[in-house]
Amino acid sequence: MGAPDLPEHKRQVRTLERQGMEKKAEKRRRSKEENAAEAEKTARKDVERFLADGDEDLELERSGPEDEFVPEVELFPETDPEPAASAKLDCLKSQRKEVLDLVMPTVRRSAWYAHSKAILQTLLCSEDQKERIEGVERILAIRGEGDPDTQLGDSSDRTNCDASSIGDLISWSEGVSEPPLTCFLSTSEVKNFINTRMEVLNWPCHKQSIETVVKMVTETSHRKRGMEGSGLRRPAGG
Repeated sequence: MGAPDLPEHKRQVRTLERQGMEKKAEKRRRSKEENAAEAEKTARKDVERFLADGDEDLELERSGPEDEFVPEVELFPETDPEPAASAKLDCLKSQRKEVLDLVMPTVRRSAWYAHSKAILQTLLCSEDQKERIEGVERILAIRGEGDPDTQLGDSSDRTNCDASSIGDLISWSEGVSEPPLTCFLSTSEVKNFINTRMEVLNWPCHKQSIETVVKMVTETSHRKRGMEGSGLRRPAGG
């Protein structure tokens, strides 16, 4: 019996080791996929429970270890109907005071700022006829006998977090103006919203990705042509 072929033996050992490593890697990959799927399922259930109950102390459960990847969960996917404004109001009211004190100053000055135009727009789009009637009556009161296209300007209304209805979110005493989309509608057309809810088109919005592209273009122009060539100006004394 001859001596074994050592190079061939080493190749076989390396092959077996590689196959073992591949099996372990495949097992880890499947485990991560299962953990991610389970985490997503758990998160979706928790979000649904949060929206239904307004649980302010809710903490999303994790199925994997601390460094396990948990996918982001859309609260309101495009395929699902968006919750009614009353549900969002209930969710806002359920938050702790320290949370409201922290976020409300930013919310008041952000895209979700509850100024009169946004509240009136929401009332006109409501499925509740009583809320649509309230919206129409307030717009008619704003118009009075003057020009229906006149804008009264924005106001810095305080948002009432304890409101029991959409119409109570802000004060209607001063600085009230109607939504831009109704300014060019006749009074008769506005009154039609009492029986038929207003529908707003899905207007394109300015996304953060656009800001990123603008920033990249600006920085590239600055590197290539300098501040003057990129259309930017240095501040005085800079």
